[in-house]
Amino acid sequence: MDNIIFDILMNEVRSLNLETGSYALFGSAPIGVRSMKRVCSDIDIIVTKQVWDEYRLMDEWALCVFKKKDGEIECLKKKHVELYYTWGPGAWDIEWLINSADTINGLPFVKLKHVLEWKQRRKESKDIRDIYFISNYLAIK
Repeated sequence: MDNIIFDILMNEVRSLNLETGSYALFGSAPIGVRSMKRVCSDIDIIVTKQVWDEYRLMDEWALCVFKKKDGEIECLKKKHVELYYTWGPGAWDIEWLINSADTINGLPFVKLKHVLEWKQRRKESKDIRDIYFISNYLAIK
């Protein structure tokens, strides 16, 4: 993966000054930080409802709604960062995912086993490569 682009994205996350225990990076970031993904074009962050409510009031964050197989998911978007207080498909305990996250380079990343479960639930063709690499990575660990 292009470490320069990933480092820029991580700096965007750090610039948010989110409190420890109030967020964790999900989506492709836990794969990217372990150099298993070539490109991460944005950063998905799960946040507590309190953080969501605070950031939703900020003008620089745009509210987006994504239609998913099992309903809609809202996110707040600013540049390359997307904040979520729910996650899908399936039911996820956001606070538990945040509290059980792995800290890497000072940032919390959702555990790879949960990223793998999410990608397997989505069953999207773009996830096949990631599922393969995560499965192999976890088998070695």
